[in-house]
Amino acid sequence: MENIQKWERSKVATDLIYKAIAELRSELALLDSTIEQVEALAEDPPRRVRPRKLELNRPVRAHSNGAGKHI
Repeated sequence: MENIQKWERSKVATDLIYKAIAELRSELALLDSTIEQVEALAEDPPRRVRPRKLELNRPVRAHSNGAGKHI
């Protein structure tokens, strides 16, 4: 009887270990994918587009739709 209980506990422990290994492999795959993306961005960074500067002292002309336009 005692051997059966030990075997059952051993089987439960083994199942938990395999489950943990599977979860770690999944996390490792996600990290690997993230590292590849970061490396790709480091090799070819995205281009920055600067917003147009608005000159605040220029007069504003009203449009028919109510929006203003710098002139």
